[in-house]
Formats: sequence, C-alpha cells, structure tokens
Amino acid sequence: MYNEIKGISKILDIKSDFTWHHLNYIESMKYNIDFNDIGDKVSYLEIKFLIEEKNKIRNEVSIKFSEVNNFEVKNIGGSYNQIMGFEIIEQKANGWELDKKYLIRDYENGVIKFYCKLIEIILVTEM
Repeated sequence: MYNEIKGISKILDIKSDFTWHHLNYIESMKYNIDFNDIGDKVSYLEIKFLIEEKNKIRNEVSIKFSEVNNFEVKNIGGSYNQIMGFEIIEQKANGWELDKKYLIRDYENGVIKFYCKLIEIILVTEM
C-alpha cells in the first residue's frame, strides 16, 4: 500500500522498517477547506505525528490528508496526545467510493477516525 502514498520515501529512507504503528503521538493538527487541482472546494487535514523509540522522541512526521470525510477526534487536549493503534486501511477492495479511498484511525482508543482520498508525507524530521 505504501506505493500510492506520495512522499513515502521520506520516511522509508530514515526508517526502513516503518509501519503506521510507529506514529505514537499527535503533536498538532491543521484542518482547512481549500480548492483542489480541478477547482473543487475540499477539506484538508495536516497532522504532525511523533515517533518515539526507547522512551525518546526520534522523529516528527507531517502528513497531509486530502478530501477528508467523516472526521472524528476524541479525547485530545493537554500536552500528551498518545495514539495506541494508528493505521491506514485502503478501502478499494471493499468497493468504497473514491472519496473514501482510505480509512485512517486509532483502532485501540478511537482518538481519531476519518476517511480521505489522498495521502502525502510532507516532512520527516529526525530529532
């Protein structure tokens, strides 16, 4: 599934064994509505995640999700926004419409859940 995510090499070049479960914390979120490439108004969500290893933050990963639908966030606030079971599930096999191509969620605690059409890794920073 990684080959459809724009910019995935930014993570894999730094952490070759990367999986979505490595994203441990939400550092920030930015939600906005703007025009896409063909002039339609759509929603965008950019999330900065932190990767922790051996009790130390190792990487910041900024991911942009395009054409977001059914966005749910629970129990966010304070200085500690941990996610326990983050995953991205491609919905193509289930016959979902194009605008709900991916399901993004924290399956352990339900902190975040939404659908989107496109995913792009914007920036990966080593700490």
